[in-house]
Amino acid sequence: MSRISLVLLVGFCLSVQRIALAFLPFNFYMKLNNWLVSKIDQSPFLLSEMTWAICGISRRFSIFTCLTQAATLRLLLGKQSNSKIVIGVKKDQSGNFQAHAWLVEDKKIILGEDRTFNTIAECP
Repeated sequence: MSRISLVLLVGFCLSVQRIALAFLPFNFYMKLNNWLVSKIDQSPFLLSEMTWAICGISRRFSIFTCLTQAATLRLLLGKQSNSKIVIGVKKDQSGNFQAHAWLVEDKKIILGEDRTFNTIAECP
């Protein structure tokens, strides 16, 4: 498949994930996402290609949050992956609360580089 196909697929998935996160209760959203992951076979794209497309599109459209990106990659990896979405929190230097999500597979971060957050949830 071509890079254009990849960018179109990733753009569509990011958009659907963002809309679902905005309008669905989080627990229902995660159950729905897990169900979708269980129905998708392995992607024809390499992990590096998918992360390239997700990061590239997300840099241009700031509405795609870290959680949207992690959920999209998890979905694209399909049922062959044992990846988990991890959610963490911290306070910045000003004392403001911050949250971050990243994707982990076999205890290795595959999307979302920041190890300074305290893990509060892992979503299989």
